[in-house]
Amino acid sequence: MAPQDVRLAVAVEVAGTGDFNGDGKADILWRHTGDGSTVIWQMDGLTKADSAGIGKPPLDWVVEQLRDTDGDGNADIFWRNTTTGGTLVWRMSGFTRTVVGSPGAAGPPWEVQ
Repeated sequence: MAPQDVRLAVAVEVAGTGDFNGDGKADILWRHTGDGSTVIWQMDGLTKADSAGIGKPPLDWVVEQLRDTDGDGNADIFWRNTTTGGTLVWRMSGFTRTVVGSPGAAGPPWEVQ
């Protein structure tokens, strides 16, 4: 199968990569820098196997990390509010947010490591 020719809007950037569906392959989290729309591409090597929009958080919420926070084998999304220092974790299973929770706020000079 030939690689797909995919064209993206200039205002779209990779927010991170992680295995969102537990298949052992890295998937891509895209974020539109103009409106905050967030999309996951589930990948099979160089091929986009599936994709779906997962939300449209306000632009002052940024993706800090993708990590498996609950040990289920799926990447979860750690968000941080650049204005307030607020934090959110979206626990993910494929394209589905299974839990949304906030571990608290950590304003400057604190940063995620």
